[in-house]
Amino acid sequence: MWLRRLKKFIAHRVALHFCRGTTRLQNQQWQDAVHDLTKAVSLEGGPERCDPLVLNNLANAEAAIGTSSPELAL
Repeated sequence: MWLRRLKKFIAHRVALHFCRGTTRLQNQQWQDAVHDLTKAVSLEGGPERCDPLVLNNLANAEAAIGTSSPELAL
C-alpha cells in the first residue's frame, strides 16, 4: 500500500515539474524552465527512463540559454 502511494506521489511531482517547466519555457523563463525540467528528469529516474517530451523541452530550454546537458547528448 505504501509503495503505491509513494509511486503516485512521485508521479504527481514529475507532472508538476514538467507542467511548470513547460509553462516557463513558453514564457521564455529559460533558467527556471531548465531547473524544473531537470528535476522532472531526475524524478523519472534519469534520461533513459524519462518521457521523450520532457527531454525535448529540456533540450529546447537549454538551447535557448546556450547550454546543454551531457546526458542529453547522443
